[in-house]
Order: sequence, then C-alpha cells, then structure tokens
Amino acid sequence: MIITPQQSQKYLRLLNADSLLHTKPLKKLPDIMVYNKNRRDHFVAFNKQGKQMGYMIAYPVHVSNPDTFYKLEEYISFFIKRLFINKEYRGQGAGTALLNAANKLSCTPVCEGRVHLIARKIFDAQVHPQKFYRKAGFDSRRKGHIERIDWAIKNNKPLPSDFFWETPMFLNRNL
Repeated sequence: MIITPQQSQKYLRLLNADSLLHTKPLKKLPDIMVYNKNRRDHFVAFNKQGKQMGYMIAYPVHVSNPDTFYKLEEYISFFIKRLFINKEYRGQGAGTALLNAANKLSCTPVCEGRVHLIARKIFDAQVHPQKFYRKAGFDSRRKGHIERIDWAIKNNKPLPSDFFWETPMFLNRNL
C-alpha cells in the first residue's frame, strides 16, 4: 500500500488518536511506525509506504525462575516471545523500533523496566539474533555466550554455525 499526501494526513490523525506507541503527537509520519491495535501482544512495524517490515509478539510475564535473567527472587518482566523482520527490511531500523516499543511498554510499575527474551535462530540458520540483541543493550548471565557474541561483534564476524540455539537475554539496566 502506498500512502498519498492526502491519505497521510488522515493516517496521522488515526495514529495520533490511539494506536501508535509514541509520547507526543506526530507532525509527520516517522520512517518506521510501530502499530498495536486489536491484539494486546502483537506489534507490527510499518514503513512510510505502509509496507509491513516485521512484527513482535511481547507481553508481561511472571518469572519464577530468574536464574537466567535478572538477579531477583521473582518478578514480572516484559517478555519478547518473537521478533521477526522480513529479509528485505533487515538493517533498516524496524527491529530497533520494535525493541524501543517493548522498552517503553516495560516502564510501568508492574515491569519496572525489565525486558527479557530467549534469542534463538528459528527461521534462518545463518542468522543469529544474539548479535542484534547484544548491540541493542541486552545481556545474559551465560557469560560464555556473551564472550563469543562480543568477539563476533568486535571482529565483524558471524557466529559459528555450531553456536548454541538459545541464549536467555535481558535488557541490562543494572537492576
């Protein structure tokens, strides 16, 4: 869907009304919009042309086994179950926009800014999301994983193909 200038104004009014995750009214369309309307846990990233770039499924959860996340007994955290960006839109900021939405939604008295996920390579065996999340500020209590991820980032190398399939990660806020 291509948005004309006339449609753009109507679209802005609708977005400012109730569905865009932002803090102040928009004067022009941003490059990437995160939209959440009908389902509370489903967030979609669109570009200015109205093309869906990717999506995120995320919601608050009660964590009763925090061994792999924050160092607390039990807590509630905003859990990112899945974050997917279409191949043609990777590297254009859609993933970061979705993470920023999760970050904003986690800043409630319930979640207190905690965000966590389990990074896994699901759809593409060549893509390791651990590097993306690490660059976005996520950490893990599995220090061996973090050392390998940091090495790959520093040396601009891919993670080895035998790299572990899952890494529990959390947004590091020194909680």
